[in-house]
Amino acid sequence: MATNYMALAIPFFIVSMLLEIIVSYFKKDELYRFNDSISNLSNGLGQQAIGVFSRVVAMYCYTWFYNNYSLKLISENTTTNFLIAIVVADFAYYWFHRASHRINLLVGSHVVHHQSEEYNLSVAMRQSWLTRFYSWFFYLPLALLGASPETFMTVMSIVIIYQFWVHTQYIGKMGILEHIVVTPSHHRVHHGRNPKYVDRNHGAILIIWDKLFGTFQAEEEEVVYGIINQANTWNPLYANVRHYKNLWSEANRADTMSDKLKLWVKPPEWRPSNLEPYGDIPSVTKESVKKYDAKRTGLTKAWIFAQFVFTLILFGYINKYKTILAFEAKAYVAILIVWSLTNIGAIQENKKWLMPMQIAFFTAVGTFITLTVNGIF
Repeated sequence: MATNYMALAIPFFIVSMLLEIIVSYFKKDELYRFNDSISNLSNGLGQQAIGVFSRVVAMYCYTWFYNNYSLKLISENTTTNFLIAIVVADFAYYWFHRASHRINLLVGSHVVHHQSEEYNLSVAMRQSWLTRFYSWFFYLPLALLGASPETFMTVMSIVIIYQFWVHTQYIGKMGILEHIVVTPSHHRVHHGRNPKYVDRNHGAILIIWDKLFGTFQAEEEEVVYGIINQANTWNPLYANVRHYKNLWSEANRADTMSDKLKLWVKPPEWRPSNLEPYGDIPSVTKESVKKYDAKRTGLTKAWIFAQFVFTLILFGYINKYKTILAFEAKAYVAILIVWSLTNIGAIQENKKWLMPMQIAFFTAVGTFITLTVNGIF
């Protein structure tokens, strides 16, 4: 089984984020909000939990294509071939990322990463729960060239892990590197909802793809972070299905079957012919935007933090014992993690259905413990 480098990198991510929080505290720049940061981390932890299912799908599909269609051009384990694999993976990521901004069916998954109205290292950990179910398709050129499934997992981890450090406001422009690799300045633009910044700078490691294919934009005016149609939720489950819910509503309102179908593959600004167009992207400034800020205080914040730590322990359990746990056991705990994260969102938003769901959740936890002790799992 290929090593899950993303899971191994999580402690480094957390330490880096804590250091940035400390810097922000002493600078008094309010870069972090508790509710927003917990939401970001919940989405990231949920992605890792759903990975119990999505990694199986991705690896099966990639491996099948590799076994049947590989040309074995870079199959030899050399440094040169590994570097070629990284460049090809980075190129494939550019097109996957660009498509995830321009095709509604894919936007529905990727938009989760852009919903935060802040910009800090916790945003890097805010990831979609659904992306891995289909992103493998964009990397089939790697399989065709002969990159083994293990090489695929390794180079993709490098491509993803690289992007962590660019989610910061504390690093300015970086001279000559601005012309070669993706920097924090480039990626700040990518997360902007300013009209000139929307759908720009899709690169992961190399910025040259954006410059070659006309999607580059330098950081100029102050960036306003978030999405045009604000999500206004701390619930990670809803955050991951919200765009699809909106698309379904739009499709039901469309007059023709053609428009109902086209909606799913058109860009997000497209609307069925019988509906009023969205119009131009509105200009924004930090002063003109009212951030979603449903707050909880005191003991409630301690409750949220404690349950998040408990959820992190559940993830640590399946990550530590992944080689000996049955798939059914890992799937059960993954569902518990998603359930707990959804409940944390409900605590944040003071939902009426919270307590019944909490009782059911901890009953399910107790059931898992009982099944494990009795050797059923």
